[in-house]
Formats: sequence, structure tokens, C-alpha cells
Amino acid sequence: VETETAYMNAFNKALSEVEGDEFIVSPTDWGRDYAGQGNGSAVAVARYDLKCCAAEFDALWMQYFAQATREPGSIPLLKGFDTIYQHARTRMMQIAVASSSAGHVLR
Repeated sequence: VETETAYMNAFNKALSEVEGDEFIVSPTDWGRDYAGQGNGSAVAVARYDLKCCAAEFDALWMQYFAQATREPGSIPLLKGFDTIYQHARTRMMQIAVASSSAGHVLR
């Protein structure tokens, strides 16, 4: 599944709310500085001198992420997954999907 766009959009929404102005981290910056790092809230608080702690920013960020991904199907599959999945299932292969996202987010 492709969760990075949803995480980035939620991050930007939280950052804009805390900053009081529209603030956008580009996909390039997101991929370089935040994706898969596990410390995005602490980095954001330090980098942008936010007037909240990392835990508060993280709570707001995850709130926006939860809102964006609450509906079934709101997290897109990576391109080509359907084709590979159908190919494997017609051959009776078992499928496992791995993600760094929390399990409850992907259900």
C-alpha cells in the first residue's frame, strides 16, 4: 500500500495548523527528511521552531492521518499490485503484505 502521500499530506496539514499559515513540505523534502525515519515530529518541532512539543505535533499529525484514511479504500495500492496479486492467487499462492504503518491503519 502507498501510505506516504497520506502521511505527508497529514503532516503538512498539521504543520500549517501549528504554524498558522499554509506550509507545504514537498514530496522531495518528505522523501529525504521524513519518510521512514520515525522521528518526523521531533524533526518538525526543531526545524520549524514549532510552539508545541513533539508529542503534541505527533498527535495532531496522526489525527489528520486517521481522518484521511478512515474510509475503506482510501489508502491506494502501489501500481501493479492488483496484477501481481491476481497472478499469484490464480496459482494458489499465499500473499503477505508488509508495511511500516501500524496494523490498525491498514485494516
